[in-house]
Amino acid sequence: MKKYKNNFGKITLILVLLLGFLAGTVFAKSGHETIKVLYNNIKLVVNGQKVNFGKDSTGKTIEPFIYNGTTYLPVRAAGEALGKEVNWDGKSQTVFIGDSNNTNNSSVKEEPKKSDDSSIYIPDVLNHYGTTSPKVYRSTDTDKLEVLGKKYEAGYVQLVNHTAIHVDLNGKYKTLNFKLAPYEDKSAYSSDFTIRLDGRKYISYNISANSTLEDITVDVTGVNKLTFEFPYTNRAAVLDPVLTK
Repeated sequence: MKKYKNNFGKITLILVLLLGFLAGTVFAKSGHETIKVLYNNIKLVVNGQKVNFGKDSTGKTIEPFIYNGTTYLPVRAAGEALGKEVNWDGKSQTVFIGDSNNTNNSSVKEEPKKSDDSSIYIPDVLNHYGTTSPKVYRSTDTDKLEVLGKKYEAGYVQLVNHTAIHVDLNGKYKTLNFKLAPYEDKSAYSSDFTIRLDGRKYISYNISANSTLEDITVDVTGVNKLTFEFPYTNRAAVLDPVLTK
Protein backbone atom coordinates (compact mmCIF):
# COMPACT_ATOMS: atom_id res chain seq x y z
CA MET A 1 0.00 0.00 0.00
CA LYS A 2 1.35 3.35 -0.96
CA LYS A 3 0.54 6.40 1.14
CA TYR A 4 -0.08 9.71 -0.54
CA LYS A 5 -0.29 12.82 1.63
CA ASN A 6 -2.76 15.48 0.50
CA ASN A 7 -0.94 18.84 0.36
CA PHE A 8 -4.24 20.63 1.04
CA GLY A 9 -5.17 18.86 4.25
CA LYS A 10 -4.17 16.40 6.88
CA ILE A 11 -5.87 13.32 5.41
CA THR A 12 -3.57 10.52 4.33
CA LEU A 13 -4.64 8.95 1.08
CA ILE A 14 -3.88 5.26 0.73
CA LEU A 15 -3.63 4.38 -2.94
CA VAL A 16 -4.94 0.85 -2.82
CA LEU A 17 -8.11 0.87 -4.89
CA LEU A 18 -8.50 0.38 -8.59
CA LEU A 19 -9.27 3.78 -10.06
CA GLY A 20 -12.38 4.64 -8.10
CA PHE A 21 -13.83 1.21 -7.35
CA LEU A 22 -14.50 0.76 -3.66
CA ALA A 23 -16.23 -2.08 -1.86
CA GLY A 24 -16.06 -4.13 1.32
CA THR A 25 -13.39 -6.39 -0.16
CA VAL A 26 -9.96 -4.85 -0.74
CA PHE A 27 -7.69 -6.41 -3.37
CA ALA A 28 -4.16 -6.67 -2.00
CA LYS A 29 -1.02 -8.43 -3.13
CA SER A 30 -2.14 -11.04 -5.70
CA GLY A 31 -5.15 -12.49 -3.88
CA HIS A 32 -8.30 -11.52 -2.01
CA GLU A 33 -8.83 -10.65 1.62
CA THR A 34 -12.19 -9.87 3.22
CA ILE A 35 -11.95 -7.21 5.93
CA LYS A 36 -14.33 -5.32 8.21
CA VAL A 37 -14.30 -1.56 7.65
CA LEU A 38 -16.01 1.47 9.18
CA TYR A 39 -18.16 3.71 6.97
CA ASN A 40 -18.69 7.02 8.76
CA ASN A 41 -19.92 9.49 6.10
CA ILE A 42 -16.33 10.65 5.45
CA LYS A 43 -15.96 13.65 3.16
CA LEU A 44 -13.00 15.06 1.26
CA VAL A 45 -12.70 18.81 0.67
CA VAL A 46 -9.96 20.21 -1.60
CA ASN A 47 -9.45 23.97 -1.78
CA GLY A 48 -12.89 24.51 -0.29
CA GLN A 49 -14.62 22.22 -2.81
CA LYS A 50 -16.27 18.98 -1.72
CA VAL A 51 -15.14 16.00 -3.80
CA ASN A 52 -17.78 13.79 -5.42
CA PHE A 53 -16.56 10.20 -5.46
CA GLY A 54 -19.16 9.01 -7.98
CA LYS A 55 -20.50 5.46 -8.33
CA ASP A 56 -18.91 2.08 -8.83
CA SER A 57 -19.62 -0.42 -11.63
CA THR A 58 -22.73 -1.72 -9.83
CA GLY A 59 -24.21 1.78 -9.43
CA LYS A 60 -23.45 2.09 -5.72
CA THR A 61 -22.14 5.40 -4.40
CA ILE A 62 -18.45 5.17 -3.64
CA GLU A 63 -17.67 6.07 -0.03
CA PRO A 64 -14.38 6.31 1.87
CA PHE A 65 -13.90 4.07 4.85
CA ILE A 66 -11.66 3.56 7.88
CA TYR A 67 -9.68 0.37 8.44
CA ASN A 68 -7.31 -0.18 11.36
CA GLY A 69 -7.24 3.55 12.08
CA THR A 70 -6.37 4.57 8.50
CA THR A 71 -8.71 6.47 6.15
CA TYR A 72 -8.97 4.95 2.65
CA LEU A 73 -10.12 6.99 -0.35
CA PRO A 74 -10.75 6.00 -4.00
CA VAL A 75 -7.60 6.87 -5.85
CA ARG A 76 -9.17 8.23 -9.05
CA ALA A 77 -11.47 10.72 -7.35
CA ALA A 78 -8.76 11.79 -4.90
CA GLY A 79 -6.12 12.18 -7.61
CA GLU A 80 -8.36 14.12 -9.98
CA ALA A 81 -9.49 16.37 -7.10
CA LEU A 82 -5.82 17.35 -6.75
CA GLY A 83 -5.69 18.22 -10.44
CA LYS A 84 -3.79 15.08 -11.46
CA GLU A 85 -4.50 12.71 -14.32
CA VAL A 86 -5.07 9.15 -13.08
CA ASN A 87 -4.46 6.06 -15.20
CA TRP A 88 -4.61 2.34 -14.49
CA ASP A 89 -2.35 -0.23 -16.14
CA GLY A 90 -3.98 -3.62 -15.61
CA LYS A 91 -1.05 -5.60 -17.00
CA SER A 92 1.44 -4.27 -14.47
CA GLN A 93 -1.20 -3.63 -11.77
CA THR A 94 -0.01 -0.03 -11.45
CA VAL A 95 -1.79 3.26 -10.79
CA PHE A 96 -0.21 6.28 -12.48
CA ILE A 97 -0.96 9.72 -11.04
CA GLY A 98 0.14 12.87 -12.86
CA ASP A 99 2.37 13.13 -15.91
CA SER A 100 4.28 9.96 -16.67
CA ASN A 101 5.97 8.62 -19.77
CA ASN A 102 4.62 5.22 -18.77
CA THR A 103 0.89 6.09 -18.76
CA ASN A 104 0.46 5.05 -22.37
CA ASN A 105 2.57 1.92 -22.09
CA SER A 106 1.06 -1.52 -21.65
CA SER A 107 3.46 -2.27 -18.82
CA VAL A 108 5.89 -0.56 -16.50
CA LYS A 109 9.43 -0.52 -17.79
CA GLU A 110 11.94 -1.20 -15.07
CA GLU A 111 15.51 0.01 -15.31
CA PRO A 112 17.50 -3.04 -16.36
CA LYS A 113 20.48 -4.15 -14.31
CA LYS A 114 23.63 -3.74 -16.31
CA SER A 115 26.49 -6.19 -15.96
CA ASP A 116 28.99 -3.38 -16.53
CA ASP A 117 27.70 -0.88 -13.95
CA SER A 118 30.52 1.37 -12.72
CA SER A 119 29.85 0.38 -9.08
CA ILE A 120 28.66 -2.95 -7.71
CA TYR A 121 28.17 -4.72 -4.41
CA ILE A 122 30.52 -7.70 -4.63
CA PRO A 123 28.01 -10.28 -3.27
CA ASP A 124 25.38 -9.14 -5.80
CA VAL A 125 27.45 -9.77 -8.91
CA LEU A 126 30.64 -11.74 -8.27
CA ASN A 127 30.90 -15.27 -6.95
CA HIS A 128 33.36 -16.14 -4.21
CA TYR A 129 35.15 -19.38 -3.49
CA GLY A 130 37.30 -20.82 -0.72
CA THR A 131 37.64 -23.68 1.71
CA THR A 132 35.11 -22.26 4.20
CA SER A 133 32.35 -19.89 3.17
CA PRO A 134 30.98 -17.02 5.24
CA LYS A 135 27.32 -16.11 5.36
CA VAL A 136 26.53 -13.92 2.36
CA TYR A 137 24.14 -10.98 2.34
CA ARG A 138 22.99 -9.43 -0.95
CA SER A 139 21.25 -6.09 -1.47
CA THR A 140 18.19 -7.92 -2.79
CA ASP A 141 17.77 -9.91 0.43
CA THR A 142 14.90 -8.95 2.72
CA ASP A 143 16.92 -10.07 5.73
CA LYS A 144 19.43 -7.25 6.12
CA LEU A 145 22.84 -7.54 7.71
CA GLU A 146 22.94 -5.68 11.02
CA VAL A 147 26.19 -4.93 12.83
CA LEU A 148 26.80 -2.59 15.77
CA GLY A 149 23.21 -1.39 15.63
CA LYS A 150 23.22 -0.42 11.94
CA LYS A 151 21.85 -2.24 8.88
CA TYR A 152 23.88 -2.69 5.71
CA GLU A 153 22.90 -3.55 2.14
CA ALA A 154 25.38 -6.35 1.51
CA GLY A 155 28.35 -8.14 2.99
CA TYR A 156 29.99 -11.25 4.40
CA VAL A 157 29.81 -12.56 7.95
CA GLN A 158 32.36 -14.99 9.33
CA LEU A 159 30.72 -18.10 10.81
CA VAL A 160 33.74 -20.23 11.75
CA ASN A 161 37.40 -19.60 12.53
CA HIS A 162 39.93 -19.04 9.78
CA THR A 163 37.56 -18.34 6.90
CA ALA A 164 39.11 -17.16 3.64
CA ILE A 165 37.31 -16.25 0.42
CA HIS A 166 38.56 -15.34 -3.03
CA VAL A 167 36.84 -13.16 -5.63
CA ASP A 168 37.98 -12.97 -9.25
CA LEU A 169 38.21 -9.32 -10.37
CA ASN A 170 40.01 -10.08 -13.66
CA GLY A 171 41.54 -6.60 -13.72
CA LYS A 172 38.18 -4.92 -14.33
CA TYR A 173 37.99 -2.67 -11.27
CA LYS A 174 39.91 0.25 -9.81
CA THR A 175 38.70 0.77 -6.25
CA LEU A 176 37.36 -1.36 -3.41
CA ASN A 177 35.48 0.30 -0.54
CA PHE A 178 34.01 -1.47 2.49
CA LYS A 179 33.62 -1.35 6.24
CA LEU A 180 35.17 -3.89 8.60
CA ALA A 181 33.79 -4.66 12.05
CA PRO A 182 33.80 -7.39 14.71
CA TYR A 183 30.69 -9.56 14.58
CA GLU A 184 29.26 -10.96 17.81
CA ASP A 185 32.86 -11.39 18.94
CA LYS A 186 33.18 -12.66 22.52
CA SER A 187 36.75 -13.88 22.29
CA ALA A 188 39.27 -12.65 24.83
CA TYR A 189 41.94 -12.75 22.11
CA SER A 190 42.58 -10.78 18.95
CA SER A 191 43.72 -11.79 15.49
CA ASP A 192 44.18 -10.28 12.06
CA PHE A 193 41.87 -9.73 9.12
CA THR A 194 44.04 -9.66 6.00
CA ILE A 195 43.46 -8.42 2.46
CA ARG A 196 45.48 -10.07 -0.31
CA LEU A 197 45.76 -8.90 -3.89
CA ASP A 198 46.80 -11.61 -6.35
CA GLY A 199 48.04 -13.65 -3.40
CA ARG A 200 50.26 -10.93 -1.96
CA LYS A 201 49.48 -9.42 1.44
CA TYR A 202 48.17 -5.87 1.03
CA ILE A 203 47.22 -4.91 4.61
CA SER A 204 46.03 -6.46 7.90
CA TYR A 205 43.68 -5.16 10.58
CA ASN A 206 43.67 -6.48 14.12
CA ILE A 207 40.20 -7.60 15.20
CA SER A 208 39.03 -8.02 18.78
CA ALA A 209 35.76 -7.77 20.67
CA ASN A 210 36.57 -4.11 21.35
CA SER A 211 37.41 -3.16 17.77
CA THR A 212 35.56 -0.25 16.19
CA LEU A 213 34.24 0.13 12.64
CA GLU A 214 36.97 0.60 10.03
CA ASP A 215 36.39 2.38 6.70
CA ILE A 216 38.70 0.77 4.15
CA THR A 217 39.63 1.82 0.62
CA VAL A 218 41.88 -0.34 -1.56
CA ASP A 219 43.34 0.39 -4.99
CA VAL A 220 42.60 -2.76 -7.00
CA THR A 221 43.67 -1.48 -10.41
CA GLY A 222 44.92 -4.41 -12.47
CA VAL A 223 44.17 -6.94 -9.70
CA ASN A 224 42.91 -10.32 -10.87
CA LYS A 225 42.11 -11.99 -7.54
CA LEU A 226 40.95 -10.39 -4.28
CA THR A 227 41.22 -12.38 -1.04
CA PHE A 228 39.64 -11.72 2.35
CA GLU A 229 41.30 -13.71 5.14
CA PHE A 230 39.10 -13.54 8.23
CA PRO A 231 40.56 -13.68 11.78
CA TYR A 232 41.58 -17.05 13.18
CA THR A 233 40.28 -16.65 16.75
CA ASN A 234 37.73 -13.87 16.24
CA ARG A 235 34.67 -13.20 14.08
CA ALA A 236 34.43 -10.30 11.64
CA ALA A 237 32.05 -8.83 9.06
CA VAL A 238 32.78 -7.19 5.72
CA LEU A 239 30.08 -4.56 5.24
CA ASP A 240 28.87 -3.01 1.96
CA PRO A 241 31.87 -4.09 -0.16
CA VAL A 242 31.69 -1.99 -3.32
CA LEU A 243 33.87 -2.28 -6.39
CA THR A 244 34.16 0.72 -8.73
CA LYS A 245 35.43 0.66 -12.30
